[in-house]
Amino acid sequence: MRFIAFISSRLRMAITTILIGMMAVSCIMDDFETDSEAMLEIGVSLSDLKGQTKAYADPVEGETMKTVRFIIVRENGYVEHNRKVDLEVASSSLQEVSFKVVANEMKSVWIVANEENSMVPLDFGKIAPGAPCPSDFLRESLITFNSADEQMDIPLPMTSYEEFRMPSTDHQKSILVYRAATKFTFLITNQTTVPLYLTRVNINKAARKGYLFPRIKAFDESSGITDFKVPTVDNNEYYTFSKEYKITLGQGSTSILDPIYLNEGRFTGGGAGKNYAISVTVNGLEFSGDLTELDLLPRNTHTVVNITFKQDGSSFNLDWKVTVLPYSEVVLKPGFGQ
Repeated sequence: MRFIAFISSRLRMAITTILIGMMAVSCIMDDFETDSEAMLEIGVSLSDLKGQTKAYADPVEGETMKTVRFIIVRENGYVEHNRKVDLEVASSSLQEVSFKVVANEMKSVWIVANEENSMVPLDFGKIAPGAPCPSDFLRESLITFNSADEQMDIPLPMTSYEEFRMPSTDHQKSILVYRAATKFTFLITNQTTVPLYLTRVNINKAARKGYLFPRIKAFDESSGITDFKVPTVDNNEYYTFSKEYKITLGQGSTSILDPIYLNEGRFTGGGAGKNYAISVTVNGLEFSGDLTELDLLPRNTHTVVNITFKQDGSSFNLDWKVTVLPYSEVVLKPGFGQ
């Protein structure tokens, strides 16, 4: 009888444990089932398009979006969606992409366009829905240059990060993405009586490291970035970008060099108007000048440098004209800098 009573006691404990487990599962299921769902539609466009008029012309293909990845994270930190969209034709915008999500909670959205770029250090496809999102790791991810002549190839990586509250009903959200690069375009005009031979261009105080995802802190009235965070400490890890050429500029001609794509940066050691400088080597001589209009170098900035060589007796003098613009296509014509 004692043996039977002992079994009955053990059996009662087992049944009680099973019932408690069933109740816990039931509670979890009830909680899950009470999470209402709604449709979230996200539209993506390049930041250039904000506030542009009809006269705006799209950038070249390598500077627009070819692929776009969406990583949507719930307020509990778990990945809800990870989806990559391939565009048939590279574009400056992507119409609404729909996701069924849990409603009435905070969402975090990471967007990466052109993740195939060789400078992007992550395999975003490995971030699994249902698993915790490595948000801190993403936030600290860097684009790093390891040599003086290295730059970003195209298509350029473009990123964004936003937090917002998903309402209890269907919701549409528009998000701007920013190119991780800053762009330099050089136009060199020969107004001398002899041919000119360009062999090198240097850009002083380029940043060796830049955040993959933007750390924007402030904008101006035209949506240009005026304050941002960089991974470099003070004025460390800045260097001189250098690229070699073999270009002959005939008399009266203008050569437009291929764009140079570098990291954003904010070197401040030179003082106002003297933080950034460039030099060109022509006919074996180096000519240099400060980029006085350029005090900070945020991502998505296009710096157009017009250099005109003029005759001064047996020597040359240079006219420099530097234009710093929010990233958009600039119509470059021969003689533009004359």
